[in-house]
Amino acid sequence: MPSETSAAVELEQTVDESCAAPPASKIAGYSKTDTSIWKIFKYNQPEWMYLTLGALGSLLLGLVPPIYAIAFGKTMGIFDGVDAEQVRSQGNLCVMMYVAVAICAGLGGFLQSYMLAVAGQNLTSRLRRLTIKSILNQDMAFFDRDENSVGALCARLSSDASSIHSATGAGLGMMIQVAVSMLVAVGTSIYLNWKLGLTLSFVIPFVLGSNIVETKVSLRQAVKRRQALEKASQIAMESIGSIRTVASLGLEGTFHSLYMNLLLKPHLRANRMALVRGIIFGFTVNVAGFASIVGFYYGTYLVVNENVDYEIVFTITEALIFGIEMVGQMLAFTPNYGKIKMAAGRIFQLIESKPEIDKELSAEAPLVKDVSGKVQFDQVEFSYPTRKNLAVLRGFSTVIQPGQTVALVGQSGCGKSTCIQLLQRFYDIDSGTLYIDDQDVKLMNTASFRSKIGIVSQEPVLFNRSIGENIAYGDQTRHIPTEEIIAVAKKANIHSFIQALPLGYDTMVGQKGTQLSGGQKQRVAIARALVRNPKILLLDEATSALDSESEKVVQQALDNASEGRTCITIAHRLSTIQNADHIIVVHHGRVHEVGKHADLLQLGGIYHHLWTVQAENTMQQL
Repeated sequence: MPSETSAAVELEQTVDESCAAPPASKIAGYSKTDTSIWKIFKYNQPEWMYLTLGALGSLLLGLVPPIYAIAFGKTMGIFDGVDAEQVRSQGNLCVMMYVAVAICAGLGGFLQSYMLAVAGQNLTSRLRRLTIKSILNQDMAFFDRDENSVGALCARLSSDASSIHSATGAGLGMMIQVAVSMLVAVGTSIYLNWKLGLTLSFVIPFVLGSNIVETKVSLRQAVKRRQALEKASQIAMESIGSIRTVASLGLEGTFHSLYMNLLLKPHLRANRMALVRGIIFGFTVNVAGFASIVGFYYGTYLVVNENVDYEIVFTITEALIFGIEMVGQMLAFTPNYGKIKMAAGRIFQLIESKPEIDKELSAEAPLVKDVSGKVQFDQVEFSYPTRKNLAVLRGFSTVIQPGQTVALVGQSGCGKSTCIQLLQRFYDIDSGTLYIDDQDVKLMNTASFRSKIGIVSQEPVLFNRSIGENIAYGDQTRHIPTEEIIAVAKKANIHSFIQALPLGYDTMVGQKGTQLSGGQKQRVAIARALVRNPKILLLDEATSALDSESEKVVQQALDNASEGRTCITIAHRLSTIQNADHIIVVHHGRVHEVGKHADLLQLGGIYHHLWTVQAENTMQQL
């Protein structure tokens, strides 16, 4: 028996192979080029008034440091006066300037914080709404790709949308504030004394240069970090979602180690980036101190040799130092700005991604008001988009008449379930034609066409709602009265059980229906399928996971449900489909045998072999 350590190694190798991220240029949702900041504003257009007022508030906040520097210089100049009246007059002027600083700071802070926060939150909500809409409208091929796992998509939906918030929120306000402060400070300084102003302004390119270097380093690491974190999230969601299996196998420590190993590289990269950012931020603070030294040293020279007023020296030095410090504050946002552009690129690429089965284009087709239930596969060839080199159906052809019960049987992997998925148009066929009532399904309205089909699968998914709500979910085009829910529950042989529960149809089924047994879930799923009164009923191994007793009850419910409908069923237990009108034996993606149960046994082909093997296994179990 392998040890837990060796199991962990094998599991990690398997996960690395299955979840290994391809190059960033080939990953759906990852783009080599950053998205434009203007594209983000395009999605924020409805909040233009909030953005305008927020920008105005940021502008007022940007004026605070230069105005404060001028007021500070004037204050220092007061002490040079000897006339009491002049000192009082200048003192009043300084007080008014400080009042102006306080008003600008208060009003600007309110406008910036409130207005930009509202604009950012509305943008986040809009992007999440568009993202989840795009995800739900994708075809099945989209979800088959490893990079579109549940963990990766949830990460984009939650963290990426939140990251973009700063683009038109605090980040936008900070950039406007810094730009205004620097422009006014530099302009005022050059106006008051161009020599000292230009001397101190030379340090600004060094601060901006360090900012650019840090941004480029951060962007290079962001893609790798994102890939690693999505792989870790995928492992976490899979292990938690399958916690019963994990606990039964004793793999808690294995998955913990695997998750932590996937986080190790991003953790080390984050530490290195923290060092880089620390060095750059320390350099920025040091530059501000160095500018103070240069400013006061050269200012002293100008006061002594060129009779420059010392209040001008204080004004220029303080204005530019405040401006440089504002640039340093912007450094705390700039790394996030790189993340914002990458997050926006992923979100926009996902929002703008068009599924191969375009539901919006399909919606333009006429609504399917009714179908008789005739199904025809005409030389259908198909391979899954993620496995194009492996053909599943190879010239599959058959005709199913309205009201017939037809069973698809064959070995695993022969294409039975693929036929069911093509009937629901989860995928489009590569060649050939699939007809419903002699009409190509590609020319039909997908949503209304699917509403005519009911499906009961091997592992039906129930939502964490009441039994009645789960049944009513079968048809969301109308309000389902309680009487109709009870009627379909009776047909599904589940009404007596529900009635015996304390809360009846208001009983919650739990996450994925965990409060119900397998047979009970199947019968609720049958009732959910029947509530839409489908003309075509698809049964994908609906009883294969049940015990013999539950199978009898569910099979009776299925027999009731299939009356008057075209019923296509997939079954591994051949004893459940003996009474089918036709049994189609699928072999290597083709129709190999067709006939009734007795005819196929007499034929002595694949069906006879499958029946004999199952009969022998049954005898051995007895």
